[in-house]
Amino acid sequence: MQQEAADSGDALQGIPPEESPDWLYREYYPRIYRHLAVRSHSEFLADDLAQDTLLQAMRHKDSFAGRGSRMNWLLTIANNMHNRHLAHEKRFRRVLETRFAESSGRSLPEEDGENAMAEAVRDLRAELAALPASLRAPLELTALRGRGYVEAAAALGIEVTTLRMRIHRAKKILEKRLNRHRDLF
Repeated sequence: MQQEAADSGDALQGIPPEESPDWLYREYYPRIYRHLAVRSHSEFLADDLAQDTLLQAMRHKDSFAGRGSRMNWLLTIANNMHNRHLAHEKRFRRVLETRFAESSGRSLPEEDGENAMAEAVRDLRAELAALPASLRAPLELTALRGRGYVEAAAALGIEVTTLRMRIHRAKKILEKRLNRHRDLF
């Protein structure tokens, strides 16, 4: 046990104080956590992903080229961690659906509510989830979370003009796919 503590201390001896795990945590964890809480809609998941982000950053600190800010680099790692989590969750849901269908001979029940608005909301959620992450994230941060374009662009590590273009594309795709519900919105 004492040997492990000594080994971990030796591994951090060459790191300047401003790059130590404690410093990184104090300096960047709150903002990374808030960013992930907005994207994931879950405090618990945001906490896990924020910690994983900092661990990943420490493991690959040599890959930070210094071309942008360290915060943008960390938010890029955080976004990648969140996207990996979503992909894993999607695969897990497909496996559950398949196993449920095989064992019961029917599919998983849909959400409650059969009226037109409930159907439109379900469709909107599904279409939002189906958007590529590069189009969904800008739309979520600005339209759903109320962030400004400059803040959202910085959080995603892209230019404001790129953010505007992606939002426009996402809205056009959603408009086309949800045209059947046009009278409700």
